[in-house]
Amino acid sequence: WVQHLGFWVLSFLILTGAFATAWPVATADFIYTLLFHVSLITAVYVHLRLLLPLLLKHRRFLLYGVLVVSLLYGAVMLNEYTFTELSDWLFPGFYFVSDYTRAEIALFIGLYLILTTSFKLSRSWMALQRTRLVLEATRRANVETELMALRAQVNPHFLFNSLHSIYALALEQSTQTPDLILRLSNVLRFMLYETDKKRIQLRDEVACISEYVALQKTRLPDTAMVEWQTRLAGPEMQIAPLLLMPLVDNAFKHGLQGEKTRIRMQLSCTDGTLILDITNTKPGNSRVADDRPGGIGLANVRRRLQLAYPDRHLLSIDEDENQYHVHLKVVLT
Repeated sequence: WVQHLGFWVLSFLILTGAFATAWPVATADFIYTLLFHVSLITAVYVHLRLLLPLLLKHRRFLLYGVLVVSLLYGAVMLNEYTFTELSDWLFPGFYFVSDYTRAEIALFIGLYLILTTSFKLSRSWMALQRTRLVLEATRRANVETELMALRAQVNPHFLFNSLHSIYALALEQSTQTPDLILRLSNVLRFMLYETDKKRIQLRDEVACISEYVALQKTRLPDTAMVEWQTRLAGPEMQIAPLLLMPLVDNAFKHGLQGEKTRIRMQLSCTDGTLILDITNTKPGNSRVADDRPGGIGLANVRRRLQLAYPDRHLLSIDEDENQYHVHLKVVLT
């Protein structure tokens, strides 16, 4: 109501100056302007409160057009009645005659309808933009919360697999157990202090994976084959933390076959595009499915890719009788 009041006060001052016959403005000029606003205010609010929300908003364009024309005609008639009848009753000491033709009055009222409709639509548009901004902020907050939950999910999943491996060696009283615990400590230190950010340096992620691969290799026989090759070219890139670890973790979880173990992992990043290829042996009659225990790793990666890199990634998982192959492509820039 403050905005409306301000609009009409401004309108009154402008029209008073336009209608004034001399300077300074006489009392009769103020009264004339006030009477002229009777038809203006009536037309504007019938249009804003009735025609716009009831007809135009519901796309009833033909009826809206007919009623707008009728409103203009009715407002012109009200203007004439105001100066011929209402003015004598309200201000008997003054005599007023409208200085404008019906066409000119209709033009006046039409301009006010256009002006106030523009204000109304601009306010509605700004309100819509504010609503969109709030919804977008809420969506981003929800996405960030889900990403944080998924990142936190990686830690216990990875920790469970690593501790299971160390436990198996501890039962055998292997001399490698202390070294494995030390390497696991290094990896966990990275997870604890470096992964609370939206993005980290790709080289730090690769270093963590290298430590984990070394951890796994210490408990394999010499005849097992584990390859971990990296090639990072160009400027340093950033990546969502622990995005690649579940894929590497799965390769060891499902690919360890003792002396028959064959795991080949190749990671490259060129011109802002990361490519990770993993091939590993598979146990007989086994499938890596998201709906079985341990499938959480792949489901986690898929969801994080959708949230962090929408339309900028490709993840494919293929298998044959002897091995799995994982191909991941992510555009980091």
